[in-house]
Amino acid sequence: GPRRVPLELVYPSPFQPRGRPSGGAVRAVEEAAAAAGSLSALMDDAGARLLAKLDPEARALAELAADVEANGVDTALEVRRTPRGLELLAGHRRLAAARLAGLADVPVDDRGEMSDD
Repeated sequence: GPRRVPLELVYPSPFQPRGRPSGGAVRAVEEAAAAAGSLSALMDDAGARLLAKLDPEARALAELAADVEANGVDTALEVRRTPRGLELLAGHRRLAAARLAGLADVPVDDRGEMSDD
Protein backbone atom coordinates (compact mmCIF):
# COMPACT_ATOMS: atom_id res chain seq x y z
CA GLY A 1 0.00 0.00 0.00
CA PRO A 2 0.96 3.67 -0.13
CA ARG A 3 3.53 5.05 2.27
CA ARG A 4 4.29 8.67 3.10
CA VAL A 5 7.61 10.18 2.04
CA PRO A 6 9.05 13.70 2.38
CA LEU A 7 8.04 15.85 -0.58
CA GLU A 8 11.64 16.75 -1.40
CA LEU A 9 12.46 13.06 -2.10
CA VAL A 10 10.11 13.00 -5.11
CA TYR A 11 11.26 14.56 -8.37
CA PRO A 12 9.37 14.93 -11.65
CA SER A 13 10.13 12.48 -14.42
CA PRO A 14 12.10 13.84 -17.37
CA PHE A 15 9.58 11.84 -19.43
CA GLN A 16 6.54 13.62 -17.96
CA PRO A 17 3.93 14.82 -20.43
CA ARG A 18 5.20 18.16 -21.69
CA GLY A 19 3.95 21.08 -19.67
CA ARG A 20 1.83 19.21 -17.11
CA PRO A 21 1.60 21.34 -15.17
CA SER A 22 3.38 24.17 -16.95
CA GLY A 23 5.88 26.30 -15.06
CA GLY A 24 3.78 29.32 -16.02
CA ALA A 25 0.69 27.88 -14.34
CA VAL A 26 2.66 27.11 -11.15
CA ARG A 27 4.08 30.65 -11.06
CA ALA A 28 0.65 32.18 -11.75
CA VAL A 29 -0.87 30.26 -8.83
CA GLU A 30 2.03 31.24 -6.53
CA GLU A 31 1.58 34.91 -7.46
CA ALA A 32 -2.22 34.86 -7.15
CA ALA A 33 -2.08 33.08 -3.76
CA ALA A 34 0.50 35.61 -2.54
CA ALA A 35 -1.69 38.50 -3.71
CA ALA A 36 -4.76 36.96 -2.03
CA GLY A 37 -2.79 36.17 1.13
CA SER A 38 -3.06 32.38 0.91
CA LEU A 39 -4.37 29.55 -1.27
CA SER A 40 -7.58 29.34 0.78
CA ALA A 41 -8.10 33.11 0.49
CA LEU A 42 -7.76 32.74 -3.29
CA MET A 43 -10.75 30.37 -3.20
CA ASP A 44 -13.08 32.63 -1.17
CA ASP A 45 -15.02 35.70 -2.26
CA ALA A 46 -12.08 38.05 -1.72
CA GLY A 47 -9.89 36.04 -4.09
CA ALA A 48 -12.54 35.41 -6.74
CA ARG A 49 -11.32 38.28 -8.95
CA LEU A 50 -7.71 37.01 -8.82
CA LEU A 51 -8.83 33.43 -9.49
CA ALA A 52 -10.94 34.55 -12.45
CA LYS A 53 -7.88 36.21 -14.04
CA LEU A 54 -6.00 32.89 -14.17
CA ASP A 55 -6.02 30.83 -17.35
CA PRO A 56 -7.95 27.52 -17.17
CA GLU A 57 -4.83 25.43 -16.43
CA ALA A 58 -3.68 27.70 -13.58
CA ARG A 59 -7.23 27.98 -12.19
CA ALA A 60 -7.59 24.18 -12.09
CA LEU A 61 -4.16 23.88 -10.43
CA ALA A 62 -5.10 26.54 -7.84
CA GLU A 63 -8.33 24.66 -7.06
CA LEU A 64 -6.43 21.37 -6.72
CA ALA A 65 -3.77 23.00 -4.51
CA ALA A 66 -6.43 24.51 -2.23
CA ASP A 67 -8.12 21.11 -1.96
CA VAL A 68 -4.77 19.46 -1.19
CA GLU A 69 -4.03 22.14 1.42
CA ALA A 70 -7.37 21.41 3.12
CA ASN A 71 -7.58 17.63 2.66
CA GLY A 72 -4.12 16.35 1.70
CA VAL A 73 -3.26 14.24 -1.34
CA ASP A 74 -5.85 11.46 -1.48
CA THR A 75 -4.54 9.50 -4.47
CA ALA A 76 -0.96 8.29 -4.00
CA LEU A 77 1.71 9.44 -6.44
CA GLU A 78 3.22 6.62 -8.48
CA VAL A 79 7.03 6.54 -8.25
CA ARG A 80 9.98 4.36 -9.20
CA ARG A 81 13.35 4.09 -7.48
CA THR A 82 16.38 5.58 -9.25
CA PRO A 83 19.92 6.31 -8.02
CA ARG A 84 18.76 9.96 -7.70
CA GLY A 85 15.73 9.17 -5.54
CA LEU A 86 12.04 8.65 -6.23
CA GLU A 87 11.09 9.57 -9.79
CA LEU A 88 7.47 10.46 -10.37
CA LEU A 89 5.66 8.25 -12.89
CA ALA A 90 2.11 9.55 -12.37
CA GLY A 91 0.72 12.50 -10.44
CA HIS A 92 2.64 15.55 -11.72
CA ARG A 93 -0.31 17.91 -11.03
CA ARG A 94 -0.79 16.42 -7.54
CA LEU A 95 2.94 16.87 -6.82
CA ALA A 96 2.82 20.52 -7.94
CA ALA A 97 -0.34 21.07 -5.87
CA ALA A 98 1.31 19.50 -2.80
CA ARG A 99 4.29 21.85 -3.23
CA LEU A 100 2.00 24.87 -3.64
CA ALA A 101 0.06 23.78 -0.53
CA GLY A 102 3.30 23.50 1.45
CA LEU A 103 2.87 19.85 2.41
CA ALA A 104 5.79 18.18 4.16
CA ASP A 105 5.10 14.71 2.78
CA VAL A 106 2.98 12.88 0.22
CA PRO A 107 1.65 9.33 -0.17
CA VAL A 108 3.46 7.27 -2.82
CA ASP A 109 3.01 3.89 -4.45
CA ASP A 110 6.60 2.71 -4.86
CA ARG A 111 6.97 0.59 -8.00
CA GLY A 112 10.60 -0.23 -7.14
CA GLU A 113 13.37 -0.13 -9.71
CA MET A 114 12.21 -0.01 -13.33
CA SER A 115 14.05 0.42 -16.60
CA ASP A 116 13.53 3.57 -18.67
CA ASP A 117 11.59 1.42 -21.14
